[in-house]
Amino acid sequence: MTDWRIPGGSSNGTYSYGAFNKILEKATTLDTGFIVLQHDLYQETVDLAVGYILPDALAHQPKFSLSSVSHCLHQPLEDAYIETNTNETIRTTAAGGIGLQNSGIKATAPIGLGAGALLGLVGVLAMVLA
Repeated sequence: MTDWRIPGGSSNGTYSYGAFNKILEKATTLDTGFIVLQHDLYQETVDLAVGYILPDALAHQPKFSLSSVSHCLHQPLEDAYIETNTNETIRTTAAGGIGLQNSGIKATAPIGLGAGALLGLVGVLAMVLA
């Protein structure tokens, strides 16, 4: 998907929505779940996610089990929001990215990214066929 390119004008909602539908078409052939990142920093991408992508995911047959990545990582929901995150429970990899390993390094927003850098965690859905 390319929803992150919409605010900059190098992509559009129609293209991103089509890319998501291609993911849905292939979903039943996967033997694992998949993750869809919805950038919720701009009104255009929120509208795309709430108005089209989430309803399609919820209506999919066979049904998906939808969950946030925070839930899958057993992280508190408040850690997904920059406004409520204390940076005490999110762990990063040695390369500085958020990872599954407990390295003990506190997470911070990467240089060059705004305060919304950690906000993307809440916009990620892990989808698994129920």
